[in-house]
Amino acid sequence: MVNSSRWQVENSVFWQQQGAAVALQNHRLLTLNLVIGFALWMIWSVLSIELIHLGYPFTVHDLFSLLAIAGFSGASLRIAGGMLGLISGTRASIMASGLLLLLFILALWWALQSLSTPLWVFQVLALLSGVGAGCFSLAVTHLSYLYPAREQSLMQDVNAGIGNAGVSVVQILLPIGWVWGGWAWFGLESHTLIQVGGNVLGRLPIGTLVWPSALALMWGVPLLVLSIFLLKATPVYYAPSGGRYGGRDWDAQHLVRFWLVYGVIFLISAAALGVSLDHFKLGLSNELVILVTVVSITLLLRYVPGLSTQERERYYRIFSNRQLYVSGLMYMTSFGSFVGFALTFPLLTYVVFGFQQQWVEGEWLRQPNAVSPNILMYAWLPPLLAVLSRALGVWMAGLFGSFRITQIAVSGMLLAAIGLSVVLHYAYQALQPEPYFVAYFLLFLCLFAMIGLANGAIFKSFFQVFPQGSRTHSVVWIASVACYGAYYIPQVFSQHLLTGSLDIAMLGFAIFYLLSLLLHHFFHRYGLR
Repeated sequence: MVNSSRWQVENSVFWQQQGAAVALQNHRLLTLNLVIGFALWMIWSVLSIELIHLGYPFTVHDLFSLLAIAGFSGASLRIAGGMLGLISGTRASIMASGLLLLLFILALWWALQSLSTPLWVFQVLALLSGVGAGCFSLAVTHLSYLYPAREQSLMQDVNAGIGNAGVSVVQILLPIGWVWGGWAWFGLESHTLIQVGGNVLGRLPIGTLVWPSALALMWGVPLLVLSIFLLKATPVYYAPSGGRYGGRDWDAQHLVRFWLVYGVIFLISAAALGVSLDHFKLGLSNELVILVTVVSITLLLRYVPGLSTQERERYYRIFSNRQLYVSGLMYMTSFGSFVGFALTFPLLTYVVFGFQQQWVEGEWLRQPNAVSPNILMYAWLPPLLAVLSRALGVWMAGLFGSFRITQIAVSGMLLAAIGLSVVLHYAYQALQPEPYFVAYFLLFLCLFAMIGLANGAIFKSFFQVFPQGSRTHSVVWIASVACYGAYYIPQVFSQHLLTGSLDIAMLGFAIFYLLSLLLHHFFHRYGLR
């Protein structure tokens, strides 16, 4: 741990002699921590399929609810994480969130021991997994203090880009890792696949042994080691303005405050999800639930003690800037689509191609498709393509301007979504859906490529449209709200699945992209840039 009465990153002598080395070490550890946190948040994209293969008696709608709950919780905790990084300091926040993620891993290990584990247990675990998304807000806040202003854009780009790769990491490693027979040497209990499974290496026949409890070792041990190293490596520093804490030292008070605030956010999220999943039969729209939750959490954080009046005013001043809402809309279009489709893509593919229409006793029924594609062989590729194209979007925005690249990329998203709507219309009703898989997969590759391109270009624009003093708070809040796409997209598909109109759901996303495109052009042309 580096102790410094002042972390003078704008002092070139201090930066060259001491600061740069400490910041680079922190950045590497923090990025790895983000990959694990994002992977654990997105683990439901794989588990939703594996729970079927293991024989859990859940419906497709139950599995979509797990995705929506994890997405909603992650977005809500990201909003809180941006403020808690300032109040408790990043050392306490990293420690507190790391312990919560370890609790999630151990609880998930316990839940996967028995096929009789009820759905509500997995739903509570999905709520808890949102802590992994909250790590991103802590990282952005931390890096804003750790690096001088001239290097923050690059470091934030690298941090977010590599962190987003966590979804592909978990979609590759989890299905491969828990079929390794060596887990038996550790005395772990195995389960048997009752349906044909798969991973990136190929299909897994019925009867294949898997070790779900290996999750505790695959993810818990690296997370624990990284948390310890981060705790030791993070400097205790104070900004020259005074009273503005970054990675300040931590004690039990900071940990308890962090957990209490997160506990309140969990309760708010649980109540909102109870409404949106229609447990209370109120019939409220998904959009209204998101809006009320965002406003409630944002206002609640104003009254959390431990932050100076000056810093609190600086945070809430961002809401008077109209650019916040325009940028927020576009980032929801890009990053919201990324997290939503990355989380939903495997289960959506299973719903469309894992069944086929058959005439049974005088009616058409959807029956299991024995020749369906190996979903988990391909699921990781579209999100990874988005991560790579994001870097391209940042680079192209620097050459041709963020506005132009954003317009091109969102136009591409619009066309891909329309194409997917057509394919979903025919594939979902087909007697043999598998001939449509190539077109379906290629269109999703195009959609994710354009999503990544737009994501990079829009993120690049943040460092042009927001002033230095409010940039970090603006970026954290915008990215947090955009994360509700991880709730909205699986929830919409689940609702349209009731009527078999998945194509209409995708067409709705295409209309949203069109509206975003037009609004972005309008505000750019008339001076709000």
